Amino acid sequence: MKVKKILTGVVIFLFVVVAGLLIFVNNFAEKGLPDYNQSISIPGLEKTVTIYRDKYAVPHIYAENENDLYLATGYVMAQDRMWQMDLIRRVTMGRLSEIFGEKMIKADMLFRTLSIPQKSKLVLDKASDKMMNHLNAYAEGVNYYIKEHKGNFPLEFNVLGYAPDNWEPLHTLNLIGYMAWDLAGGWNTEIVISNLEKKLGTDLIEEITPEYNKHSPTFPDYVKAELIDKLYKDFVLRKDTISHLGVQVFNASNNWAVSGIKSTTGKPVLANDMHLGLNSPGIWFQMHQNIKGKLNVTGVALPGAPIVVCGHNDNIAWGMTNVMVDNLDFYIEKINPDNPDEYFYMGEWKKIRTKKEIIKIKGGTQKEFEVRYTVHGPIVSELKKDITEMVISAKWQGFEYSNEILGLYQFNYAENFEDFKVAASKFISVSQNIVYADTKGNIGLVCAAGIPIRPSNDGTKVQPGWTGEHEWQGIVPFDELPISYNPAEGFVSSANYNTAKNFPYYINKWGFFGPYRLNRINEILKSKDKFSVQDIKEMQLDMRSKFSELLINGIIAATEQNTDLTKLEKEALAILKTWDLSMDAESSAAAIFKSFQICFMENTFKDQMGEDLYKGYIKNKSLVGFVVEQLWNTESSWFDNVNTDNKETFSDIVQKSFSDSIAKLEKEFGSSINTWEWGKMHTFTLQHPLGSVKILDTIFKLNKGPYELGGSLNTIPAYGYTFLKPFKVNYGPSQRHVYDLSQWDKSFSVIPTGNSGIPASKYYCDQTDLYVNGKFHVDYVSKALIQKNAEYTMVLESAR
Repeated sequence: MKVKKILTGVVIFLFVVVAGLLIFVNNFAEKGLPDYNQSISIPGLEKTVTIYRDKYAVPHIYAENENDLYLATGYVMAQDRMWQMDLIRRVTMGRLSEIFGEKMIKADMLFRTLSIPQKSKLVLDKASDKMMNHLNAYAEGVNYYIKEHKGNFPLEFNVLGYAPDNWEPLHTLNLIGYMAWDLAGGWNTEIVISNLEKKLGTDLIEEITPEYNKHSPTFPDYVKAELIDKLYKDFVLRKDTISHLGVQVFNASNNWAVSGIKSTTGKPVLANDMHLGLNSPGIWFQMHQNIKGKLNVTGVALPGAPIVVCGHNDNIAWGMTNVMVDNLDFYIEKINPDNPDEYFYMGEWKKIRTKKEIIKIKGGTQKEFEVRYTVHGPIVSELKKDITEMVISAKWQGFEYSNEILGLYQFNYAENFEDFKVAASKFISVSQNIVYADTKGNIGLVCAAGIPIRPSNDGTKVQPGWTGEHEWQGIVPFDELPISYNPAEGFVSSANYNTAKNFPYYINKWGFFGPYRLNRINEILKSKDKFSVQDIKEMQLDMRSKFSELLINGIIAATEQNTDLTKLEKEALAILKTWDLSMDAESSAAAIFKSFQICFMENTFKDQMGEDLYKGYIKNKSLVGFVVEQLWNTESSWFDNVNTDNKETFSDIVQKSFSDSIAKLEKEFGSSINTWEWGKMHTFTLQHPLGSVKILDTIFKLNKGPYELGGSLNTIPAYGYTFLKPFKVNYGPSQRHVYDLSQWDKSFSVIPTGNSGIPASKYYCDQTDLYVNGKFHVDYVSKALIQKNAEYTMVLESAR
């Protein structure tokens, strides 16, 4: 009896402990969850603001003036994304080590060197009183949230043990500088080509580099390739150390618009999907802002800024894709041998400007370092201590004044194409191809970019910095940039491919993505006379691969020549013969093709490149598609395996690659080809910045997935992955928008995550199933429909 009582007591005790732990964990997880139905008074408001939230917690903010609108936006955004806002702010200011520790020192040093806040101060100094008022109002809204939620911040603040600092207008403008750096392109491929050329010579490189010019090597003789490789890895690639934080802004993208002549509604239809890292929380915040009679704008915004980046108002719609401008150059500086604080420039010794930086590290320690500047920019070779042979500085368009935040504000209020162009002209550090449509039936596409004018018209070389002969001559004037307005075809489109044929200025040499997405978009748009909104939605989900179309007949023809095919290989070949070239998640043919592509690249290049250079080469997703296409079905010497006595041909490599790919698939999925589904190989997980800590992920369910996906890098729904880790997706469409300019309330959108950044919220990843299954939700902008479908209503009152 006594033992029974003891056991009963132990069970009760354990039950109480477990129940207490569950309650504690639940309360800990739910800290910071907002009440979307509350009514509160906020200092600084002039009038009442009403916020309706729909079934996806998308806020529809109704204010009577701009001050109240942007103040309310600050409060609302902080409710859902405060930790993400603080995280991005810390990235831009080089303050990640304060919360994550020493592992983020290199990233912090990079962003301190970039001096993004210095660029933001330039913008602030020139900002109009009106714009300053808007930025201050937004900061007031964020800071009221911070003040009222002390002790009740979301999970991440409590796990990491800190609280957010007050928000400032500078922090919002820092986002522009970060967007610009995230877009700096071209160097990844240039470094790889340089190293390959050094090992293999010009002739072989010529075969795999369509734009290569043997009379103009990538790097001149006086710069060692391995030196630039060190510099590249420690300067440009330092941003990769923060890739898991989910703060990437732009990568690839699609956009297009059809005119009223080509739409079933008689008005334009516009589509946009921007391709970014797939993480949680996602980079976009969906919102709708309204000031009666003055503003009615909806779309996506960056957490930390109060203005819609891509979306529509009552008159126009717009969307963006990356131009892929190479706006970063390196210069060799000549240092005075008698005075290391001087450099030679145009006939005289000049003083090196210095700035001392102190990085605080979690735990109480700190790291001090000095950033040194020449006329070109920061001396970045000093970031890498083992680079002692030369002093190299970086010139970047992002250091220069530009005012993209004003451009975004002007997009929000634009009424016509002229207004739109004025707004687009502000995009200099952040270069975008921006698609346009208006309710009067017009469509257009503008290249809004800060393209440096280089004396050599070539941005692939490291230049001597002391002569003054290689300085940029400003940027290409806006009125000389490519533009299309109401073209005869009845549509416009862009997808990160070469901006314009015969364009007289250098944009990029190797950094563009392949033409395959753009070709498929244009193929569909030319396929019939009229398109409905549903047609355009289906286009965004179209899985047909133009890249596969180029290769499939060659694979089949070469493989059929092999008389030694196994039964399984014959079965796989039969499937390829009947393939519709669609990269559907359920497709066995797509799985075979992608596995073949990996094997083909390895069998073609690895023997001559060697392990390290091959790994560097296949990281360049924008290059490998071009190269495979260029070599396809040729007599290239790349096909000869230098490790054998035979002379292999294209057909030999195709046959071997096909057999290798079937063997790999059989090993992974078994001998039943029906189980070889592309989606089982091609998956993505929405990774939270703290989700790599398994216990946190298990307890708080930070990560979501994996999810099976169709598509590929070369389909309209573009999903990217590293060829070193095929086929785990790390980026894709970060939002999808389809705007119906005949009836705005029949427009649609979706994001891969949800509007809340709080893991315990039911709106954390509530749109993921829609996204994965190719569905959308409607975007209402009419007040009657918004009120009818509102799940929550919040009222913000003036505290006066």
